[in-house]
Amino acid sequence: MKVRYTSAAEEEFAESALYYLEESPQSALNFEKKIDKTISLIAEAPNRYPIYESDIRVKVVDTFPFSIYYRVRTGEIQILSIAHQSRKPRYWSKRI
Repeated sequence: MKVRYTSAAEEEFAESALYYLEESPQSALNFEKKIDKTISLIAEAPNRYPIYESDIRVKVVDTFPFSIYYRVRTGEIQILSIAHQSRKPRYWSKRI
């Protein structure tokens, strides 16, 4: 299934990767790989993960303190947020 990131989710991903890059190139690489792997798992079976609210689902990322919020639309998965778990809850919900 096709995966499409919202521009805000792309920005979150880039900002987080940059943060890890400043810590260490290896951490940044591990972070990017883990997010990519998690998105692949979502794409394989998008209905596998729990409903967070309404038609939005969430998948917690292993190893890193992030959750991926997404929804399934006809023919695609929309990644709404790659949210750090320490940020204000639901900060991303105004994007819906």
